Amino acid sequence: METSDRQRLTLEDWGKFVLRISIAGLMLFHGVAKIMGGVTGIAGMLQNAGLPGSVAYGVYVGEIVTPIMILLGFHVRPGAIVFAFNMIVAV
Repeated sequence: METSDRQRLTLEDWGKFVLRISIAGLMLFHGVAKIMGGVTGIAGMLQNAGLPGSVAYGVYVGEIVTPIMILLGFHVRPGAIVFAFNMIVAV
């Protein structure tokens, strides 16, 4: 039985898959470290910048939720936007 073109994976598909795993996997490790160590350091930096410390809990969304979304392929583009915003804030 022949597979249709829609079911056949191309090199481009595999490339996107490898990128999703590597980028989301690395960020997920950072998120797990935040779960184990807390976000008090980030909260302190935010308060020194004049922002409320509670904003630091948004790091869990950017480093846990969105990498899981990207890894699973669930709403990848909105997850990538949140991920990119998280990186901009980190810089």
